[in-house]
Amino acid sequence: MKKIIGLAALTALMASTVTVSCDNVDEYVPPTVPSGYTTDWNAVADSSTTAFIQNFWNAEKGFFNAKSDGYHGETNNYWPQAHAMDVIIAAYLRTGDKKYSDMFDKWYEGIKVQCWSGSKDKFWVPLYDDNAWISISMMKIYDITKDTKYLEAAKYLHEDMMANGWDNENIGGLSWGAPGTSYYGDSRAICTNGPACVLAFKLYNATGDEHYAENGMKIYKFLREYVLDPGTGRVLNGINRKTLLSEGEDSREYSYTHGTVMASALEAYRYTGDAAYLKDAYRIGYYVTNVACADQATGALFFENKSWRWDDDGGDPTLFRAVLFPYLADVIEAPEVPEMWREKFFKTLNITAVQAWTNGILDRSDYSFIMYNSNMTKGVNVSQGEIGYLNPNTTGASCIEARARLYKSLGK
Repeated sequence: MKKIIGLAALTALMASTVTVSCDNVDEYVPPTVPSGYTTDWNAVADSSTTAFIQNFWNAEKGFFNAKSDGYHGETNNYWPQAHAMDVIIAAYLRTGDKKYSDMFDKWYEGIKVQCWSGSKDKFWVPLYDDNAWISISMMKIYDITKDTKYLEAAKYLHEDMMANGWDNENIGGLSWGAPGTSYYGDSRAICTNGPACVLAFKLYNATGDEHYAENGMKIYKFLREYVLDPGTGRVLNGINRKTLLSEGEDSREYSYTHGTVMASALEAYRYTGDAAYLKDAYRIGYYVTNVACADQATGALFFENKSWRWDDDGGDPTLFRAVLFPYLADVIEAPEVPEMWREKFFKTLNITAVQAWTNGILDRSDYSFIMYNSNMTKGVNVSQGEIGYLNPNTTGASCIEARARLYKSLGK
C-alpha cells in the first residue's frame, strides 16, 4: 500500500484513553461528540491537492485535463481552468511551497489551448463570465508575484466587458456574452455580473485606481436593485433587461452567484463604509448556507437550487461550489462580519469538508484514488474503472483547501 504523505499527521488531542491509528485518515469526531480527536486539515489538504494535481494537471501542456484518464484533445475546457488554478493558489498561500507557484507561468501559457475562440493572446472568449473567472485568477497570481503580465491581462478583459457588454439603454448590467454573438441576449446573467464585480474591486485594491472601484459599485448597485433581496439574502440567477422578470434559468438559486455577490457586497462595504452592504454580505451567506444549497439533514453544502445536482458527472453545476467555498472562507475570516454569523458559516463549511473527506473518498491508499464525485458523499470507485471529472474534483479540492485555510487562520 502506498503511503499518502501528510495523512499520518492526524493525531489524538484530547482523550488519552482513545487509541488512534496513524493509518486511519477518518479520525474526525463531529463537534457534537464530547470526546475524541481532530483532523489535521493541513495534512488532509496536502493529500487532497497533491492528488488533484496528479490526477488532472497536464504538466506537459500547462492546463488541467477534463478527466482523470488524461487529455483527449479538448480545446474548450476554459472556465474550469480558473477554478482549478484557484485550488493551487490556495495551496501556495497556505504552505508557501514553490512547487505550487512553479505552476503559475505554465498555466498562463497553457490555458491558451483551451481559450476556444477570440484572441488567445488576450485570453478573450465571447463569454464574459469565462473572461471574468480567468481574470480573477490572474489577479490572485498578480497579488502573489507582482508580475504585471497577469495584471495587464485582467485589465484588458475588464475594460473590454465594461465597454462592450454593459447595458446603457435599459437597466444596466453586463450581458452574458459579446454583442454580435449568439451569447448576447436580454438576460443579464449573474454568472457574469457577480465575478465582474469581484474583478473590478480586485483591480482597485491592486492599483488604487478609482475607476475600477466606480465600476465595481456600478455593477454592485445593479445587482442589489435587480437580483438581490437585501431582506433575505436571496440572489437570483439573472433578469431580463426588457421584461424585468427572472424566469426559467434566471430564477434559479446557485452557489456561485451567491458567492460572488456576497464577496462583492463585502468589498462594497469596505469601499464605502455603508453598513447596508455589510448586512447584504452576511445575509447572502445565511441564505446560501441555509436555504439555496444546504442539505437540510446534515447542513452540508451539497445542493444547487435546493436540490441534488449530481445527475451530470462533469457538468457546470458540479463546479459552482468551487466558487462559493473560498468566498465563504473570506467572510468567516472578515472581522467586520458579526461573530455569530462567522461561527455559523464556519460550522457549515466544516461539516461540508468533513462529509466530503470522510464519506466522499472511497480509498486513500494511493493518490490516484483520492477523487470526488459530483455527489460529494459517493466517491469515485477507481478500482472498478470509474474515472474522475475535473469539475467536481475542483469543487472537492476547493472545499478542503478552504477548510485547511481556516484551520491555519482560526486554529480550529
